[in-house]
Amino acid sequence: MLPKRKVDIILPNYNYAHFLEEALQYISNQTFTDFNLLILDNGSTDSSHDIIRAWQKKDDRITFIINESNLGVMGSLFKGYKLANSKYHMHLPADDRIEPDYLKTTVEALDNNPEAAVAYTTSNMVSIDANMNIVGQNQRYVPHYESGLYNELIYLLIHSHATDYQLVRKAYADEFGSWEGCWNEGSGLYHKISSKYPFYYIKTEKSLIWSFKHTAQVSKQWNKNGIYFQNFVNNYDYIFKNELFPMPIKLLAKAIEYARFTGQPLAKIAEMMLNTRDGVFRNGILPVANEFLYLVADLILSQFHIRNNPNALQQNATYGTVNDAVQILGFLLQKQQYEKAQKLLDYHHVSIN
Repeated sequence: MLPKRKVDIILPNYNYAHFLEEALQYISNQTFTDFNLLILDNGSTDSSHDIIRAWQKKDDRITFIINESNLGVMGSLFKGYKLANSKYHMHLPADDRIEPDYLKTTVEALDNNPEAAVAYTTSNMVSIDANMNIVGQNQRYVPHYESGLYNELIYLLIHSHATDYQLVRKAYADEFGSWEGCWNEGSGLYHKISSKYPFYYIKTEKSLIWSFKHTAQVSKQWNKNGIYFQNFVNNYDYIFKNELFPMPIKLLAKAIEYARFTGQPLAKIAEMMLNTRDGVFRNGILPVANEFLYLVADLILSQFHIRNNPNALQQNATYGTVNDAVQILGFLLQKQQYEKAQKLLDYHHVSIN
């Protein structure tokens, strides 16, 4: 068990010595200081252990554990969160960086919004080459315009904006079994939490997290050997079978799965599902058809930052176009259904011609 502090940071490591020194320096530079740093090493054979032990001598907030066997990233996270006992916790890969105000910003957000389960900020994706040179970067997409509390559930089905590096309220994570049975560095947990609790997004002028992408990172290997593909399929099946989620969410998960496999726009998939000739499926879908269609439109619009973007109406994102969503919302309004359909149009500053 870790010392009692307000935040526990869990950092898995395996042969990332060339990232560690800088990563630990950024963590040490946090303006919020009441945290533990738990480093779980999977038997590194490079100079990782020497670097970590040197930092331990300088900072008593660091706990260092060498796993008896290589547990992998997820195994280390499971182990780390069982040892965590602070009010808030987060995981941080050894190859990424948090700016000095990251903890201060996210802790304040959770302190000031007790209903929020998760706080997260603007972050950057940075591509580097074998010589650690930056070859490209872009801001990670977030489907919100301003800071605030949001129901993230439908967006988490396609976006990873809130599932990489964020501060989590431990009591709410524990309510859903914490990290057991999760995948993709915890995405299963975030889906469960978001079925009940909102997340708090903090819009910042500059990114407070830097996520480095390189050929040696674990996610690249997962993508190469098919683990990511398997996890996506498991994710949608898990949501469809789990009683935590209402039927419109279950249908949306299946629609996204079909869209990924077929490459068809989400609106087209939804239309196909609603027009099925199979009586069993039709009877299951029709009672929630309007809510299902609304979620489809909401998710499609979440792909675009439409306000102040004159090109948004001409863009075609992975799951469809703005016009696809507008047609769905127009259909709901014609049926005199869903006052919130108009509210969604107003939120994005979109009108029906």
